[in-house]
Amino acid sequence: MTRLYIGNDGFDSELFAARLQQEIQQLDNRLQVLERENTTATIGRIRECRDQLQNRRAVLSWLRTGTGKTPAMRQASAFL
Repeated sequence: MTRLYIGNDGFDSELFAARLQQEIQQLDNRLQVLERENTTATIGRIRECRDQLQNRRAVLSWLRTGTGKTPAMRQASAFL
């Protein structure tokens, strides 16, 4: 992976993208476990996990395109 952005504030998008990818993998694993259980108690957690995955994948895709402004990228770090 190439370094996507390093600003004067030290924000390293390569490191951020790697951490985001790791979190996506963890959420994906959690979702698989929840879907196997698939009880009425897990329905809300499944929905929440899917939403989190969708959000993080969107941020990762956005980071890889190299578009956006620094403040928005800092906001994206709130996902971690």
